[in-house]
Amino acid sequence: MGIDEAGKGCVIGPLVIGAVIWKNENIPELEEMNVSDSKNYTTNAQRNLRKKLAEQVRSRSEKTIIQPLYPREIDNAIIANRKSLGSSSPYKMNLNILEIIEIARIIAENPCSKIYIDSLGSPLYFSRTLKEIMKREFSDKISQIEINKTNNFLSIKWNKIISDSELYSNIIAENKADSKFEIVSAASIVAKIYRDEEIRSIERKNDLNKGILASGYANNQLTPFLLKYENVIRKKEFDFIRYQWNWEPLQAILRPKKGSLTNFIKK
Repeated sequence: MGIDEAGKGCVIGPLVIGAVIWKNENIPELEEMNVSDSKNYTTNAQRNLRKKLAEQVRSRSEKTIIQPLYPREIDNAIIANRKSLGSSSPYKMNLNILEIIEIARIIAENPCSKIYIDSLGSPLYFSRTLKEIMKREFSDKISQIEINKTNNFLSIKWNKIISDSELYSNIIAENKADSKFEIVSAASIVAKIYRDEEIRSIERKNDLNKGILASGYANNQLTPFLLKYENVIRKKEFDFIRYQWNWEPLQAILRPKKGSLTNFIKK
């Protein structure tokens, strides 16, 4: 299994975790599809090719899993992090922890013989946190593992919790794993394509001009949207915005009384 995400640095739309399960003996298929090169696609023609690659990955994989984390969940995690400062909780809720919990859930519900993950920050911290969360949150779903030699998946016995060595020796978390492992590249592709389609769907559902949300990242491409819908944003009427996101153009609008994007731009 390969796991990656798309849209973490965005202020618009969901963060999307993608996971792809592929038989070990069929990994050469991913190499032939050149999935590792798709992250460099920038032109429209190349982006269309990436969409076709995502369709191929979905149709040829054993299983493709998509887990969106929507703006309200992300905002709640940010608020919880502020409230937990100085607390003695085992792990303080924030966006990374929210994401690791969902990754742990995916692993617990879809055990595989090898799991490659694009690490969130330090691989050591990520691995330790993932291990702790799996023990605390998903012990009811994880038990002794036996490798099924015929399909390279893991079958599960429900009679005891697995040991650290049994579970965590098959999890490989590295920075830039999407550049190192084709299976993670495949997960990255399906996550990104799903997110791109979500952004266009948000535009259609809210009668917004096509492309006005750009990629949803917190940059100058969103300025036309912010200026046009400043009053709506101030009232927090859009449910697709991460209102707690620490991006000054957005916070300039949300600031009580004196909030104004125009004033911010004039500074």
